[in-house]
Amino acid sequence: MKTLTACMFTALTFMIIPFARGQDYSKKFGDVSMDEMTLISCPGDLKADAMVLYDIGKSSFVRNDNGFYIVFEDHARIKIFRKPGFKSATIEIPLYQYDKRGEELNEIKAVTYNLVDGKIKATTIDLNTIYEEKITENHSVKKFTLPDLKEGSVIEYKYKVLSPFLFSLPGWDFQREIPTLLSDYTVFMIPFYEYTYVLQGASGFDEFENYKDEGIIKTFGPVNYYEMVTHFVMKEVPAFKEEPFTTTKEDYLIKIDFQLSKETDVDGTWIDVINTWDKLGKDLMKDVNFGKYMSNCQSLAKGLFDIPKLSSMDENARFYTIVKETKSMVRWDDKNRIYVNKTAKNFVAEKTGNSAAVNLFLAGALNAGGIESYPVLLSTRSNGKVKVDYPFLHYFDYVAVIAKVNEKWILTDATEIFCPDGSIPPHCINGKGLIVFKDKTGWVDLLPRTTGQKDMEFTMEPAPGRDSIPVTCNIMYTGYEAYFIKKNLRNKQDELFKYYQSDQLDPEGKIETFNYEDPNKNYVVHFKCKIPAETLDGKIIISPVPNDFLPGRLFPEAVRKLPVNLNYYRVRTFTSRILIPEGYKVSKLPEDYSADDDYMKITYSSKQEGNMIVISAMYSFKKVIYQPQEYINLRLHFIDLNSIFNQKVVMEKS
Repeated sequence: MKTLTACMFTALTFMIIPFARGQDYSKKFGDVSMDEMTLISCPGDLKADAMVLYDIGKSSFVRNDNGFYIVFEDHARIKIFRKPGFKSATIEIPLYQYDKRGEELNEIKAVTYNLVDGKIKATTIDLNTIYEEKITENHSVKKFTLPDLKEGSVIEYKYKVLSPFLFSLPGWDFQREIPTLLSDYTVFMIPFYEYTYVLQGASGFDEFENYKDEGIIKTFGPVNYYEMVTHFVMKEVPAFKEEPFTTTKEDYLIKIDFQLSKETDVDGTWIDVINTWDKLGKDLMKDVNFGKYMSNCQSLAKGLFDIPKLSSMDENARFYTIVKETKSMVRWDDKNRIYVNKTAKNFVAEKTGNSAAVNLFLAGALNAGGIESYPVLLSTRSNGKVKVDYPFLHYFDYVAVIAKVNEKWILTDATEIFCPDGSIPPHCINGKGLIVFKDKTGWVDLLPRTTGQKDMEFTMEPAPGRDSIPVTCNIMYTGYEAYFIKKNLRNKQDELFKYYQSDQLDPEGKIETFNYEDPNKNYVVHFKCKIPAETLDGKIIISPVPNDFLPGRLFPEAVRKLPVNLNYYRVRTFTSRILIPEGYKVSKLPEDYSADDDYMKITYSSKQEGNMIVISAMYSFKKVIYQPQEYINLRLHFIDLNSIFNQKVVMEKS
């Protein structure tokens, strides 16, 4: 038998916090010690609200009438220190269902232990409180919360999941959002299935064993065999700390994932299940819910689009016309998928579907219009990055489109009506995408090809004796900034008022907007408002940039462990025109400033033009991703930025 194939991938190596060596707690369910009950803090992380004393998992293969199924077992014990740690007592168990088969959860045991009058009191969960939450057609989550939680509680749970799906061996998270003293996972392999594994977030294990279990010989058909055991252990794993401007925590957690790579029959013959991306792509193009669906859409599109009219256009106009018409013709149901869930005819009739249905239709329509186009498999930001060295289909959750227009490749998408037509939505900008050609595959960088820009113009008319200053605001949103503001506020007056109104800002009258319907044009918002006036000893003091539009504290943390991922390039410009009241003169203007390096570009200038003060300012990020070692420089820039943009104009009587 061949052993489990070991393929290592290190995404980020976390600093291991030196926990004080605790007691070797009993792993027998219910055997909780007084030492565990009286523990008052995590030795290596005194601020931790809870800690995992141990988390022990096991996966093994069990015979049934048709062959085998996988049994996954998990047994964990957690110490709660403070109330915020109560959230660690809500347990979520993912389950998968497909084609009338599904994973089953059973043998649940869950107990909360509290110290009452010097004795340990155990409270067992009511199994009727366990509930199921449907996530997708194929995925659900069983949830339960341990009862009788108190500061100082110890909770313990244990369960089994029975799975008929041998293509995916259960993975294991060594790291959680609380510290873990011991994380232990064992896999018992049989000679008929071989898996590849990928380790993320660490360079190796604290303990690793791979050996033959010669205790009991097993039989399947004519084959006698011993199980092969692979044992993974990590100790004193620090808590995972979420930080702003990152993708999903799944990109950074210390964890291990598996996928079936080879099946061997009892006669010794074997097949590679998935051994290359090209093989995966070829299989997809033959699939009725992927490649064949796209071909059927291409045939149907010839009757839905004016092909003769399209043929008379140049490629660029033809491409944008088809994308625009597709967006107006069909709607996305907000579900991210790589397979369609209906036929091409039904999709065209119903005019709604998941991301695969919409964008495979778009690819078919573009091909029908003479624009060479292919589907692109990708993983959205909330799903985690694809590891390109390992052909695992489960990495992906979305389909976009790449088209060849005037010898240039353009990524596009028809799910989001407010996204520029020659771009993919921001949630799709995540690492690399897999282009599925007819007989091969290729990779494309999912880079932000659209900038997010926000241009703000303020005209202020201060006057002596007033407690507020009238301001005319014109704000122009470009690219992804326009996409977000349109998508979130939907051009609704009440939502726009709620968005702009604050303690400092008070919009008046109607908020006017322009270019809401066209995703390729700048979205313009115009309104009048008032901001508080500041006076001192007869002087008028004005902030050229209203407080609500200041850069703000985007990066308050002194240090970071994770990269800053802004998703797309961001630019902010400000122009303030301040009318000098009659009888007043300028006594102080803000100081000019400029900076331009590898991290940011910042400019700020002020001048007087007749009876008007003009302030022009901007800042832009030079990168989309800043590594942790670059964070301190980025943060220092932002500290300077807030100081510069918070300068005041002072006017006094002439």
